[in-house]
Amino acid sequence: MLGVLRYRQADAIMEKTRSRNNPNSAEPRPADGYKTDASYVADNDYALGRMIEYLSHTPEWRNMAVFVTEDDAGGGVDHIDAHRTVLMVASPWAKRGYVAHMNSSFVGLLKTTYRLLGLGPLNLFDAAARDISECFTNEPDYTPYTVLPEDPEIFDPATAREPLDPKPGPRMDDPRELKKQHQQYPAHWWTAVPEEGKPAWEILPQAAKPGEVILSKRNELGILSNFAATPFRLRGKRYASVEGFWQMMLYPEDSSDPRATAGVTWPHTREQVAQMTSFEAKEAGTFAENVMTKLGIDWVTFEARRLPYRAHEKGEHYKLIEAAMRAKLEQNPRVREVLLSTGDLVLRPDHIQETDAPPEWRYYEIWMDI
Repeated sequence: MLGVLRYRQADAIMEKTRSRNNPNSAEPRPADGYKTDASYVADNDYALGRMIEYLSHTPEWRNMAVFVTEDDAGGGVDHIDAHRTVLMVASPWAKRGYVAHMNSSFVGLLKTTYRLLGLGPLNLFDAAARDISECFTNEPDYTPYTVLPEDPEIFDPATAREPLDPKPGPRMDDPRELKKQHQQYPAHWWTAVPEEGKPAWEILPQAAKPGEVILSKRNELGILSNFAATPFRLRGKRYASVEGFWQMMLYPEDSSDPRATAGVTWPHTREQVAQMTSFEAKEAGTFAENVMTKLGIDWVTFEARRLPYRAHEKGEHYKLIEAAMRAKLEQNPRVREVLLSTGDLVLRPDHIQETDAPPEWRYYEIWMDI
């Protein structure tokens, strides 16, 4: 079985594939636990059904295609050709109940996976093969699959398992537990949002790749943004948000500060910016950055110390931002609750990042490190 996770983003190159072997087929069946050879194969089929059921209940299912075939015909001679074998496709993008009568091959299957991954053929055989795109549709059906119950007259998992594994398996062996684990993540974290009318800077929730989640300001994950109003205290002073703390450092610290003596009319004081949140703080910072560029200043200040700004190493400025985020986490129970709820998901920003951004700009990576 080859599972192909198909990313929607056009520039996604690093796709993921997984393969899994179901062993109960051509090999001799165990002496005990199975009524017939058909029981052994039914065990294999039931395992496949459970895998599809599990996968179809995960967030990744909407971008997934699963191909099921045999490694060889296994002597399954029929009235057409001894080399024929089966190929099944399970995917929201697969045509439901469709039987394809085209002539393809294992190389055609490889060609299909390459096309899903946005890759070209590896050789002439791949290029000339016929793919199985006929099996897919442009209208996905995201309905999860429910495994069919086994027929105890043919295969009874309880008796089949007993001589091989007399002890109960781990919780992960229970498909209900598998579903429960994936249902821990709210589905609305990935709910598609219309592209029309969105700000140019925004990355929408549906842009997440399999195993990822966008820290969108459209849902509770937005509390992890530096913009969020999550007051905290650091070194004896209160700040309204990490963004306010960040942009404050761009403003003059006192009257002797070169930024204060350059004839610039500053729209806010440093203290005022420290109590800002969201776009208000960001706009205050944008003004300050423009001034710094004109003055040729490449540093910010904190507690009368100059810190290199936009450094590509994890320097003093990075350490301060990390400390602010830790304070935000420790002093805001809701932030901690939301961060823990993301589990093992890879966190991604909800805005377009500038190319080669310094490490402190990548707040989503800092959260994962914390």
